[in-house]
Amino acid sequence: MKLKKREANIFTKLRSLLRFGCAALAFSTELSAMRFGSSILLFLETSAYSLTHRRMTTMSAGLSNLDYPIQNQDAPKILRFGNSKLYEKSLPFNLPEEMPLVHEVLEQMRQATKGMGNVGLAAPQIGILRQLVMLEIPATHTRYKTDGIAQPMRIMINPVWKALSNDKNVEWEGCLSVPGMMGMVQRHTHIEYSYFDLGGNLQSVQAYNFHARAVQHEIDHLNGVLFPLLVENRCTLGFTEEIMHSSEFKKSRGLV
Repeated sequence: MKLKKREANIFTKLRSLLRFGCAALAFSTELSAMRFGSSILLFLETSAYSLTHRRMTTMSAGLSNLDYPIQNQDAPKILRFGNSKLYEKSLPFNLPEEMPLVHEVLEQMRQATKGMGNVGLAAPQIGILRQLVMLEIPATHTRYKTDGIAQPMRIMINPVWKALSNDKNVEWEGCLSVPGMMGMVQRHTHIEYSYFDLGGNLQSVQAYNFHARAVQHEIDHLNGVLFPLLVENRCTLGFTEEIMHSSEFKKSRGLV
């Protein structure tokens, strides 16, 4: 009897030890699984961040290569294609009485385009429906087919233009109000434009090719017209990165 009781006690202790061991093993397994799961989650999160970061870096590099302008967040906002104000006609300034107002509007335009390296801006593009244009043309440009001749900054008050010949050409245009897109527009190649400068003096300038195109483009803004509305061949209107990688664009630039 005593032996049987002793054996029973031994079996009971062994059973307890086994239960404890199984519980410990289960806990250890669960803990390991939790650690493994955490590691997997961390790996996935890190990979996702890394992938996103690489995509953003690649996109930024691509945008930089295509010379996309980036606006200062604190500056007056440039209105985008679709905003109803861009389709309205602008009022002329009453000079010389409104010359102080010209300077106020001009300062807002300068702030809006500070550091952007753009060609031109018209007052309606920042929501001010008055006839004022800033225009400066570089000798060369990433996207545009310039003439190799730089034009100095001109501040044009109440500008108008007229064609000096019937000759026209078709070329790609872009716009700060239509970011990331280009399209082919037909323009007069030889024009004369007139405007009042900041001294209140009337100026007249003859322009050819890209210079003439840029002037027509900016004065169009004063009449509520944006370049996509003038694109005749809709197949030439598209995203800048697609256009610039197209055989047609490369051919026009002598790259193929």
